[in-house]
Amino acid sequence: MTQLLGVLTVNDAILLALSPGEWTKLVKEAFYCCRDGRWLDLANSLLAQSSLVEVCFLDGEPITGGLRGRLTQSLLHWAVDQLRPGEAHSWLSESWSAYNILLYFFLERKPLAALAEKMALAEDTISATSRRRGEAFAAVAGHLQRELVNPRDIDGRRQRALTARYQSLAQEAQDLLRLLSIFRHPLLLDGLYQVAGRMKVASIQPYLQLLVETHLVLFQTEGEISVRPEIRPYLQRLLIPDERRPWHQAAGEYYLKERNYVESAYHWRLAGTAERAATVLLEHDEEILHARQIEELATLLTEFKRAGLSQTAWCRLKILSGRLAEVRQDIETALAEFDQALGATDLQIKAEAYYHYARVLKHRNVAEAMAYYNAIIQQLEQRQARLTILAQLYVARAWLFFHEQHDLDRAALDLQRADKLTGRQHPESWAELQLAWSQYHTFRKNLDQAGEHLLQILPIARELRDVNLVLKSLYNLGQNYDEAGQHERGLFYLQECWKLAREVGNRRLEGAANKGIGSCYFRLARLPEAIDYYLKAQRIFVEMGEQAWLPAIDYDLAEAYAVTGALSQANRFLAEGWATALALEQERWQRELIELASKYPGLRPLHVVLHPRQLSALDYVRQHGQVTNKTYRELAGISPKQAERDLAGLVDKGLLVKAGDGRATHYVIKVE
Repeated sequence: MTQLLGVLTVNDAILLALSPGEWTKLVKEAFYCCRDGRWLDLANSLLAQSSLVEVCFLDGEPITGGLRGRLTQSLLHWAVDQLRPGEAHSWLSESWSAYNILLYFFLERKPLAALAEKMALAEDTISATSRRRGEAFAAVAGHLQRELVNPRDIDGRRQRALTARYQSLAQEAQDLLRLLSIFRHPLLLDGLYQVAGRMKVASIQPYLQLLVETHLVLFQTEGEISVRPEIRPYLQRLLIPDERRPWHQAAGEYYLKERNYVESAYHWRLAGTAERAATVLLEHDEEILHARQIEELATLLTEFKRAGLSQTAWCRLKILSGRLAEVRQDIETALAEFDQALGATDLQIKAEAYYHYARVLKHRNVAEAMAYYNAIIQQLEQRQARLTILAQLYVARAWLFFHEQHDLDRAALDLQRADKLTGRQHPESWAELQLAWSQYHTFRKNLDQAGEHLLQILPIARELRDVNLVLKSLYNLGQNYDEAGQHERGLFYLQECWKLAREVGNRRLEGAANKGIGSCYFRLARLPEAIDYYLKAQRIFVEMGEQAWLPAIDYDLAEAYAVTGALSQANRFLAEGWATALALEQERWQRELIELASKYPGLRPLHVVLHPRQLSALDYVRQHGQVTNKTYRELAGISPKQAERDLAGLVDKGLLVKAGDGRATHYVIKVE
């Protein structure tokens, strides 16, 4: 006996022991119970007590004899469906006669005279026990027996039971049930009344009570109502366009008033008004982000298609999608989404796309990011467009001048240009500008002025509920006080930044805060703690693939280990930082590392330039912990001998350590 699916009952074994004739007799009796309306007799049959029926009950509903009888009738209906000779129904064809009699006479209890008229037969002919009817009972019994042994269509039986439940309801209850099915989340009872009222649905109270009593609808103690999840897909298939559109529109209006903008847009889109749905999201994007509805919004945005949207709406949605991907630290997706908006004809939207694209790209390719900033700034300047986004572009480019080109004069020029375009009436842009000015004064060693700018930003950032701006303000305040020699105060702000970054999942600023905390501890001569936080920062940026940060962290680690006298470790991080700075063409960090190498006795001079293949080997070891000769030669596409020479060179330069023997030989970064 096999019962791989479904619920095995004690009566299944009895049923499976029956002969074909006994099965046919059992099924015939069940059909006559249906015809006569003897539901309790039907409920007491072996068939009704089997797993074929058990799986059709809804979770948690009270099981009564009448309900069991009705579900057994739906099971017979399912079995009769298996007898259909074809798709095109016929009343007159001989091949359809058994099906028609079993379904319409026994299950639907149609009058014999009406059935005889449709089939063009005498009533005596239908009522007489014919060989064909006996064969039909036997065929139904065969289907049921096979399904009991090897249940292959549990879903089909459940769907037939749901159909029976639904069809037994009054029309008003059916309408209400279909209306409820459009809501994917529990709905406040007041909301249901509002939507039903807009659609002029009849008084719903008695029908709602019936649906709750029959367990088709769930009523929660918080006053929320919802269709049972397992029947919602069935009801959704019953919706027709003429009711789907107005119902979803009414739901969209309701959720808009409730300020649940993601849910409002969801319903507007299903109502066939994608442009309206997009407008809701775009007008309330900041509120959605502040409500942390990131995953819901990201899922909904994937449902929008280019067709049915204006170019403006489509491009703005792509920018929003890119921002969400950036929040989720999915850089590749963010770049791909922003890229689709670069061709916007609206200059404002085009500039926003360029701004976001370059801002993300700078973490991968600084030179290319600068090219994008230059291109869009030139376009805006040529058209004399005094847009707020132009000020943001100036500020963003100034940051690259600060950190990548160390060109403070050009950075100041961009900030002065931004000053002319930004006032306090645009608090977000104004705060970002003050943040940039604080960085400028930090580089100029005007630390008091830098601190003044930062302290102005923090209350505005908190008022705007701009988490990223709060994070950047805390981080820069910490850095500022650390540079000013107030290391304990700097440590406080950096630790606050770290806590908030962890809370909101901002890995980049979590890593940056770790690096800053390490710097404070280094300057406080608490070297073990400094090294610990530097290593935490390094792990985060390695996991994120943010290589641009690694030379600076390697510099910090090399210096900290050099001060402690652990020269082997110091040389290791010095060499790693040098290799990464070369690979990324970071001239600033190449200079800094050269100066560091000459500062501490025992550090090796940095005059060795590694082959790009060797750089890839180092990167692989960082990611995977070790590399073998075989893995390296497959990675680099070289011969075993060349792989051996390359790896030996990395060992000679103190970058890798050889471990293991024979086939177990591998190369790792030495840890002391």
